[in-house]
Amino acid sequence: DAKYFRATDTESLRGIYREIDRLEKTTIEEKGYVEYKELFHLFLIPGIIILLLEFILKATLLRKIP
Repeated sequence: DAKYFRATDTESLRGIYREIDRLEKTTIEEKGYVEYKELFHLFLIPGIIILLLEFILKATLLRKIP
């Protein structure tokens, strides 16, 4: 949609500038970057240790005698 603007005097030129300013306003999408710090290993390592401890205790101290 092209428009033709013709300014014959200063006042019409100001009006044209106001119209152009109104037409050019657009929203700009800003892309952001989020850096994540992975903390899963803080839970994974103790979980594996507890799981191994359970297997060891079941095989030794907590063994059920039939």
